[in-house]
Parts: sequence; C-alpha cells; structure tokens
Amino acid sequence: MTTNDRIRAIYQRLAAVYDVAARLPPVARPRTRLFALADIRPGQRVLVVGVGTGQDLAHLPAGAEVTGIDLSPAMLARARARGTGATLREMDAEQLDFPDGSFDVVLLSYVLSVVGDPARVLAEAARVLAPDGDIWILGKFYETPPGPGRRVASRVLTAIGGASLTRSLTATIADTPVRVSHRETASRAADVIRLTPATGA
Repeated sequence: MTTNDRIRAIYQRLAAVYDVAARLPPVARPRTRLFALADIRPGQRVLVVGVGTGQDLAHLPAGAEVTGIDLSPAMLARARARGTGATLREMDAEQLDFPDGSFDVVLLSYVLSVVGDPARVLAEAARVLAPDGDIWILGKFYETPPGPGRRVASRVLTAIGGASLTRSLTATIADTPVRVSHRETASRAADVIRLTPATGA
C-alpha cells in the first residue's frame, strides 16, 4: 500500500466524524484567523488543497473562483453537499493537474503535516501559483529535533490521520522559490503562515 493509499483509506473512515473535530476551538480558531489575514476577494482564483469536507469553503467570498481537491471521495462527497458551487476534484496534491500560474491563492489547511511528501506538495502549490499570489498554510512545524516523546506521539497521531509533530517548515520549503512573509501562532494546534514567491514583495 502506498502512502497515498493509506491516507485515502484513513480519511474515507474519518469523513463521517471529521467535522466534529474541525469545530473544536483549537482547530477552528486558526482557520478563522487565516481567512481574516488572507482577505480573499471576489474574482480571485483560489485552490483549496486537501479540501476535505469543505470547512474552508464557508470562509470564501461569493464570486471567488474556487477549486478544491482531495484524495478521499467520501470527504469530497461531504464537501459537495455544502452546495457552495466550488469545483471539487479527486486529485493527488503531489501531482496537481493544473497549468503553471493557475491560481491567485493556494490554501493548505492542515495538509502539510498529513501528506506523505510535504516538500513535493508545497512545490506543486508554488508551481500553480500566480507570480504575485499567496500560499496560506495552517499547520504545526518544529525546527528543533524531536525527542522520544514527540516522536512517539507523532507516530500515534499519523496512524489515526492526525498531524505529524516532527516536520520542519524550513525543510518543507527546501528549494521551493517561496519565502515566509507572515507567521504567527494561532493555537497549540496550528500556526498561520503566509508564503509568497521569493521574488515577490
């Protein structure tokens, strides 16, 4: 079984209860903060990577051109039931089926700590981003080496579909031509991070 197969299977099972966890304040507050900072406007082309059950969709303005992707058909079915009018597709975040520069905003909410290859996912997000666009991330990253306790907790969380506690934002960015233009701690569950093209303002 590949990593993507494992992730798809986990989220097929979690789809029915995912929204309960997503409404918990430590998870919901950072999402609200992200959208306050992102100030997404009507007419902007928005890609939601790992759209899940569509928690991000309610925060997007009418008139935005929204596309959401996810590996899990069960999660996508719940997102479609929200009736937002977003275009929703089953797709691998490591191999986005979009031309370069297709989107003004790319959202990665609680995604980079879950996917098998976060550096590849971020590189693909940067590829499909317009030259003056923004990537917005919700996630928890650690620049210090994990101790035994954090490694064990991370293994347990990732086995049940939760976030890895061992990933570094610096390592995830790697050679991707983006830079951190904003980062703040929104809760113990997530930081809000804005990435912009390295040549951008």
